[in-house]
Amino acid sequence: MPSGLTMKPADCNLCAEPLSLPRVTRQRLHVECRNRFWNAKRKEHPDNKKWQRQQQQKRQKDEAYKATFNACQRRRNAEIRKQVIDAYGGKCVCCGIDNIEFLAIDHINGGGNAHRKELKTIGGKFFRWIVKNNFPTDLRVLCHNCNMAYGLYGYCPHQPSANADVNAALNIRARASVNALKVSERAASVAA
Repeated sequence: MPSGLTMKPADCNLCAEPLSLPRVTRQRLHVECRNRFWNAKRKEHPDNKKWQRQQQQKRQKDEAYKATFNACQRRRNAEIRKQVIDAYGGKCVCCGIDNIEFLAIDHINGGGNAHRKELKTIGGKFFRWIVKNNFPTDLRVLCHNCNMAYGLYGYCPHQPSANADVNAALNIRARASVNALKVSERAASVAA
């Protein structure tokens, strides 16, 4: 927003009193007004679950609504994802890539899969959880390549000093398996 401009707070859609937040947020009602509105709706429809299900089925059948809703949801998810990634530095902490398409959130101490299962969230919901919980410090930004390397091997190839011992151990194992293969080939040729 250009400097010098101020956002006028929006008015509540029910009571017309000013809201505490500017219009840029999605807030359109005071909490009390929203509760009063939905309590009235519940009284109008005593079989609320059935009414909610009917409303949901109407929306699912309406292709224009679905297309609009999905486009808005994708846009909001992309905005929240960018906000989260920017809050954690905006680039891969390992290799420095800063293309948002290549970046992911990583659990520093591992256990991301169990954490997401515990929260029962993926994708946009996980990013919303991060914002809601004030950007926990046990998360970081990694590119997908570094994240996969940490997940599979426990280290990243971009960090040579941290993984020199691991590379040496892998090379020793690789040489041992090649030598074992050569020995078995010789034994097979001698036996034949």
